[in-house]
Amino acid sequence: MRKFAMVAVLALVTGSAYGGLLGLPNEVGNGGFETGTFPPWQKTGAANIFNSGDWGVPGLPGSNKWAGVVVSWGGDWGGPIGMIRQIVDQSQFPGWDPLGTQTVIGLQFDRLLKAVSGDTWRDVGMRVYLDWMEDGSYPYPGEPEYVRQLVYEQWSPGQSEYPGPQDWVHEQIEITLPAQPQFLSVEVEFYAHYAMWSFLGIDNVDLESYCIPEPATMGLLMLGLPLVRRRR
Repeated sequence: MRKFAMVAVLALVTGSAYGGLLGLPNEVGNGGFETGTFPPWQKTGAANIFNSGDWGVPGLPGSNKWAGVVVSWGGDWGGPIGMIRQIVDQSQFPGWDPLGTQTVIGLQFDRLLKAVSGDTWRDVGMRVYLDWMEDGSYPYPGEPEYVRQLVYEQWSPGQSEYPGPQDWVHEQIEITLPAQPQFLSVEVEFYAHYAMWSFLGIDNVDLESYCIPEPATMGLLMLGLPLVRRRR
């Protein structure tokens, strides 16, 4: 697996409506799940869309819906109980550069993790992955050039309290990929381990990116600047 650079992962204050990390358009469609349906997200397992207030879970200010899993005494010790995935075409956004060799990614979202149980080991968790093909084509798991990189992981042990507004946490991730894939996938996995109640949620997903040209191209661009100035 190729190496990548993790610049920062920050857990910030509760709430939503944050500005973009990179000041670029959000490449994720339906990032707030306000349509009430998943597309263009793909979903598997127990993942669902909920209204603010469903199951007593408070929503975020300005948000009416969120995606995730709510289950009682359910789970899976062998893997995620549900997953959502979206593939974006980065060439359709202003940060794309056909001469780029690396990609700076800004990813942020609000997440909820709460396991209601007297046993701390009955926990809940969330993992977020980015995946792509090394040749930039549409990512297909299992293909030789397929790359899947974990960029976020968080777990919450079983506890007695039910979810409150303070349990929504805003996360920010900035990374540099060692490639410039045209198609990039963001995946969110939800894990539950048989608590009396497991609440897992995500909302306000925002993904932005810009490409870094290869050094030779940057050098040519810099050399061309004096010529441009002289012609004016």
